[in-house]
Amino acid sequence: MGQKVNPHGMRVGVIKDWDSRWYARDEKVGDLIVEDNKIRKFVKKSLYGAGVPKIEIERSNDVVTLFVHCARPGMVIGKDGAEVEKLRLAVEALIGKKVKLNIVEVRNPDMNAQLVAENIAQQLEKRISHRRAMKNAMGRAMRAGAKGIKTQCSGRLGGAEIARVEQYHEGKLDEIYIIYTAMVNAVAEEVEIKQLLPLKRADFASLHIPVDAPREELALVPSAEAVMDRIVPDYLVGFVYGALVEAFSCEQNARMMAMENATNSAKDMLHELDILYNRARQAAITQEITEVIAGAKAQKRKKKR
Repeated sequence: MGQKVNPHGMRVGVIKDWDSRWYARDEKVGDLIVEDNKIRKFVKKSLYGAGVPKIEIERSNDVVTLFVHCARPGMVIGKDGAEVEKLRLAVEALIGKKVKLNIVEVRNPDMNAQLVAENIAQQLEKRISHRRAMKNAMGRAMRAGAKGIKTQCSGRLGGAEIARVEQYHEGKLDEIYIIYTAMVNAVAEEVEIKQLLPLKRADFASLHIPVDAPREELALVPSAEAVMDRIVPDYLVGFVYGALVEAFSCEQNARMMAMENATNSAKDMLHELDILYNRARQAAITQEITEVIAGAKAQKRKKKR
């Protein structure tokens, strides 16, 4: 099976913040993560028509605070706040804790990737042509101020018998960055951000020519532009491949560390279970011997009578 990593996780703490912000003891962390997921699924399902790209959760001692980002806040709030109060009570009934609900308006939904994707999906559900849905979404995003956008749909598009992938892109990207995980040592990793395009002269070793050196006009064959057109793609491919190798090595190292920790924990658990078993077995044997001795003494007293 393929191992997929959400790109948001690679950007957390660098250019994005955590969607859940709270602290808890080790034994409660798992339950609270499951509870966060339950809250998000419930709120997303209840407010799907309002366009909810993100739900942030904060926790204090006895209050759970939700920041619901939505494109149509009026639909969520309702008349005199009736709908938002109904939602708050429903979430309280779901988790059994006091809930505080804050509605945050998404100013430009056509620039939000999650909302654009959901809009295309809703149009596909209404049997609208996938090309029309994708190009309309791209046009709205470009008119809203986006510098570039790429959309992709896959599956049995248009009712075709064979599944396929179609993608369209428009605009341009002024700067292209790559974000990947780099290994510091056997137990530490860090996120690296590198700019791929445009290339910066400072990133490459420059050739220093003495001021008094004779200079002549040179006709380069092939031209410098032709050389760069050949070198730059190879450089980008090599850099991306190196980043993939580094990220894969970090993932494998993390798996090995997790497996080692799990093995050590299992050994400790088996050792404790072995001790408990031996104690229970010894107690059972001792009890059985005691009962046999007591029975033998009772039979001996019975015979004397």
